[in-house]
Amino acid sequence: MKVCLIRPAEAIALNSASCNKPILPLGTAYLASSLLKSGIDVQVIDAVGLGPDKYELFFNKKVRLLGINSDEVVELIEEKPVMIGVSIMFSHNWPHVRELLQKIKNRYPTIPLALGGEFATAMPEICFEESPIDILATGEGEETIVELAKALSSNSPDLSSVNGIRYRKNGQIFVNERRNRILNVDDIPLPAWHLFNINIYKENQFESGFRIEDAQAIMPMLATRGCPYSCTFCTSPNMWTTRYVTRNPKLVVDELEYNIKTYGVTNFPFQDLTAIIQKKWIVEFCEEIIKRDLKISWQLPSGTRSEVIDEEVAELLYKSGMKEMGYAPESGSDEIRKHIKKKVKAESLYASVRAAVKHKLKVQVFFIVGFPNETRKDVWKTIKMVSKMAWLGVQDVGMNHYMPLPGTEQLEKEFEPGWAKKLGDSFYMIPLFGHSLKMENWRRANKNFSSFELSLYVMFGFAMFYSVSFLRHPGKFFQFVGGLNSKTDTSRVQLAIKTMFRHRKNVAQ
Repeated sequence: MKVCLIRPAEAIALNSASCNKPILPLGTAYLASSLLKSGIDVQVIDAVGLGPDKYELFFNKKVRLLGINSDEVVELIEEKPVMIGVSIMFSHNWPHVRELLQKIKNRYPTIPLALGGEFATAMPEICFEESPIDILATGEGEETIVELAKALSSNSPDLSSVNGIRYRKNGQIFVNERRNRILNVDDIPLPAWHLFNINIYKENQFESGFRIEDAQAIMPMLATRGCPYSCTFCTSPNMWTTRYVTRNPKLVVDELEYNIKTYGVTNFPFQDLTAIIQKKWIVEFCEEIIKRDLKISWQLPSGTRSEVIDEEVAELLYKSGMKEMGYAPESGSDEIRKHIKKKVKAESLYASVRAAVKHKLKVQVFFIVGFPNETRKDVWKTIKMVSKMAWLGVQDVGMNHYMPLPGTEQLEKEFEPGWAKKLGDSFYMIPLFGHSLKMENWRRANKNFSSFELSLYVMFGFAMFYSVSFLRHPGKFFQFVGGLNSKTDTSRVQLAIKTMFRHRKNVAQ
């Protein structure tokens, strides 16, 4: 019995100075390891790893697909797997993944075709309507995929008892009970990285977080799963529910040691939604790294909560090898944070930032302008907070205009039904292009602003941050400029610019 798992090509917007780039597929690696542990053979087709220098025009030539193309992927599928599984996290990959799914079904019409991941969980109806998939898995997949593979391998497959899936049968879509979250997360086997070409990702700098040293391999990890908060603009409550589960900190450090010895990796960006919530946990984790004298760098590029990070914790973070992390207040307005259920108090945030900066941690702070119901007064409160962050010594700022994402409470409750579907593929491409798509009806997100005005606020926010930062901390200017020609990274914006030019250079070649 064999299952074929596919990581499709990645959509890249070459004219966008963002950190959009493929990284080692952590989710697919976890699925593969769970299958292997259950005695099920696995074939992994990593389109990016197999074609790190291949770019193909897509979406009216505005997008390049990085990786081997869909025809090449189909050719690599070994005969007669019990199931073919495709994973998709971001909506901007849906248009080309949809084409890949159709080509797979054309070639292997009798083999069950399954889709999973964040986008599949957010928009299951669309996925069934626009593609020929037989099965769609929602939420965590490790237990689901094993149970599904075993059910499909029987002489008379019955999927009605497999929780966590929807499936197509005789033209009808059946929806099974949602699977409960995995609580014994320490029993999940480590990602099956031996099935991926880690060196390809290192050589092409396909990685999340900062590169601290030249030629350094970077490997993503997870220490926790889920997030207990319910931000209305976030997909996490839909994908993970609000159940927050932590791994044993000593076992996480065991995994660090294993990856160091097995793969020679010393830089670890943790992809947790909210890694630092419990002070006891993070203190134990840092102290375990320090006790074992691990010479590593670790980062939290996706951001975390600020409440627990005081002087004591900040010092331990630095001593354990923490290099960079993000905070996400999203707005400088108390009213908007309340509206989006972002439970962040400004004074607590400032205190945490002061502690982190004092202990030499590189901090990025994320902001969004243009939330539904936001006013110009609210936006200026955000600009004020951005400026204060620069004054305090924050390394980077992330400024974005609001984007309604699939599977979020805001999209379901604050937009008219069918709004996203009417926009078609333009809606899926929002994370890559945002307002630059100039989509019809875009202003339904917030009728107080035009797309142009919101873009001006974003640019002004960046300008204010770096003006204050460079005047207050002149050394940051020379560090930023000098780092543009370096193979190591000192800031997110610097990293984004280098990523954009590297992609464009590769396409030109």
